[in-house]
This record gives sequence, structure tokens and C-alpha cells, in this order.
Amino acid sequence: MVNIMNLLDEIILIIWNKLNKIDVLYSFLNVSKRFDKLIRDKIYTHSIELIKTNCEEKDNCSLSDQILDRFCLDTLPQINSIVEELILESRSMERIFYAGDYTRLYVFDDCQCFLDGHLRQLRTLIVRIDLIWNSKLFINNTDILNLKCFSLTSYTQTNEYDTHVVPLLRRMIYLEQLTLYVSVNNRSTFIDGIHLNNEILDHMSQLQTFSFNIITRTNVNTYVNNQLYEDIRFH
Repeated sequence: MVNIMNLLDEIILIIWNKLNKIDVLYSFLNVSKRFDKLIRDKIYTHSIELIKTNCEEKDNCSLSDQILDRFCLDTLPQINSIVEELILESRSMERIFYAGDYTRLYVFDDCQCFLDGHLRQLRTLIVRIDLIWNSKLFINNTDILNLKCFSLTSYTQTNEYDTHVVPLLRRMIYLEQLTLYVSVNNRSTFIDGIHLNNEILDHMSQLQTFSFNIITRTNVNTYVNNQLYEDIRFH
């Protein structure tokens, strides 16, 4: 029987490339200094997806507690300076911050904490959350300089679009790709192309792609699904 420790680096990398990145990090980090050096390659640390593969929207996409605990307590602290892309769901975010130096936070707070500057190499952040609630968390209002791609999907209605979502987006001044799927409640006016241009897009001079599905619920209980690509294009 061949011991993996006796294989050439090239053969080990071929084997690892057949595996899920999380499985590689979970199984081989801290096994040996040689493996640690190999595993810090961008192939395994550039993009980390902390959700189950082939997971449908609104399913329980969380990884097992055992894998999340290992990642939060041991793996992320060793590689957070070189991670450029994180794909998360809300439960993963809560566990990551609970395992670190943060108090337990609501999910949108967790999203903002990811963007407080401690993940300096983060280029892409894809977030699916259940709730955007009113928060008393102190938010760092400095510009987010390195983020190039941001996706936010919220599955429930929120009253905090103007107070939480818009201020966060306006900090992403070098963003190139933005995806925004939200349902906004109790607003006096609909979110239209003029609003999106003035409040968000005008603050993103590098933006190339904007994909969105925004539902606004006004005080008169009328729903409008704002597919406003043409409206935005002409403002």
C-alpha cells in the first residue's frame, strides 16, 4: 500500500485537484509542514465555498458542525490573509464570527464584519441571508477598496434597506460586479432607476455588471417587481 506522504508533490496535487477544496483543507492542513506549504497554493485558498455542493436555494446548505468548527477554529485563522473569495450562507457566517473575537451577531451584521478590513485580500463575497434587521453594531464607514464582486440575496422582507444595505454598498467604490436580490418593506416610494443611480451606481465608477431583482412594498401595500434595466440605462 502506498503512503501519500511518500508521493511526489505533483502526484499529491493531482489527487487533491480531484477533491472538494473544503475536503482538502479539512483533511490535510496541519498534517505536515510539507502539506501546509502545498495547501497554501492559490488553487485551494483563492476561493472557498462554505456551502454544500448542489444545494438548492432556501435548503439547508450548511456544512456539518464538525467541518465548520474545524474551519472556524483552525483553518481560517491560518489562511485569512490570502483568501480572495468566500461563498457563504448565513449559518456559516454566524459560526465563523462566533468562533473568533466577535460576539454573536445577526446575519447582516456578520456580512458587514467580513468587510471591516481584516480579510484584506478578499475580492469576492457572495452572501445568502434570511434577515436584515435593525442593528446597534458600530459600523466602520471607511471605503472598501479591494472588493470587486459582491452578491447579496435576502430571503425575507426588510425595513432596513436604506439604513443598512445602501450605506454598505456605497462603501464599495471599486466594485465591478454587483448582484442584489432583496424585498424592501414599508417604503414611501418605489426603488426605481433614479434611486439606484443616485444612491448606489453613481458611487461605483468601476461597475461593469449589475444584476438585480428588487421588490418594493410601499405603505399602500402594493408590490412591484422592479425590473429596471432600461430605466437605469437611460439615467
